[in-house]
Amino acid sequence: MTHPYFANDPRSMHERMEAGVILAELIGPLGEDVELRPPLYVDYGRYIGIGPGAFINYTFTVLDVAPVTIGADVIMGPNVQPLTPTHPLESWLRRDKLEAARPITIGDNVWLGGGVIVLPGVTIGENTVVGARSVVTKDLPAHVVAAGEPGTHQQAACMSKQPAEGRPRRRYDPDRRANISDAALDVVAERGVAGRTYRKIAQRAGFSLGSLTYHCESLDELLGEAFTKLANHTADGFDEAMAQVGEEAAARAAVVSLIMGELLNDPRTMVLSCELYALATRRPDMRQVTDAWMARSRVALGKFFDPQTTLMLDALIEGLSMHRALSLTPMPRTTVEAAVERLGRTP
Repeated sequence: MTHPYFANDPRSMHERMEAGVILAELIGPLGEDVELRPPLYVDYGRYIGIGPGAFINYTFTVLDVAPVTIGADVIMGPNVQPLTPTHPLESWLRRDKLEAARPITIGDNVWLGGGVIVLPGVTIGENTVVGARSVVTKDLPAHVVAAGEPGTHQQAACMSKQPAEGRPRRRYDPDRRANISDAALDVVAERGVAGRTYRKIAQRAGFSLGSLTYHCESLDELLGEAFTKLANHTADGFDEAMAQVGEEAAARAAVVSLIMGELLNDPRTMVLSCELYALATRRPDMRQVTDAWMARSRVALGKFFDPQTTLMLDALIEGLSMHRALSLTPMPRTTVEAAVERLGRTP
């Protein structure tokens, strides 16, 4: 069947995230803030339970003929396979295609490396780590490291038990994508567009690197969203300022206040604006952001001025704001008032 969570889905990663609704219908109990990278292969789906905060990487294959229970904050690498079905050892019975199944339980905060296979009936205790490509044939206790084929365990000195009440728990964050955009703007403000990396943005946002790359398919996509947020924030302030005036003279005064005020002259906003202008100069696709920003400004100005005057005032606001930010002797308010008066007064 065609499913929005398939790997060959041509839609964007953001749209794939919306497939979480369908994922919730496919999987049994599904906790909050679960991240599961497609593709996903299941027998039934409804016999799988995943606890909150779990992260499951690509090509998760689950034969859930019996229940598969995955605890909170579990991490799984790619190609992990919990397999519950079992068949008779007697060859003549296998010819009859007989099948049974035994449940699998994976405790809280377990880490399964890439390619781990968990066989029928296995229980893995909380906080245990299983090395990549291991085959887990028997139960593993809590707080151990296991590796090999079949997986054998040894107690790890650094994995002493931690009181349950002191154990950190990742919270569900419905504003995660917006927070990532804010973090991206912070990184660009400090280091410039050239200095942004997934790792720096993830550190600033307080998210894991895997979580960030899950939400954002590329750094270009992330930059586009972040700069769009900057443009919208500034345009919202512009709309608010112009909405408070009722006639042309008051509109001219509002334009002067915008040029002189904090909205356009805040150091962080100005740095980010210059980064956006430089990026849009090199990258024509980013001009969609600047063009949409200018269009919103012109709509607000166009309520008080004719189209030609609106274009000139929009350019004046942009130019004088940058001039004031870069000049060692910023233009005084009286000069700004005179410039706006000349352009904005109706003959």
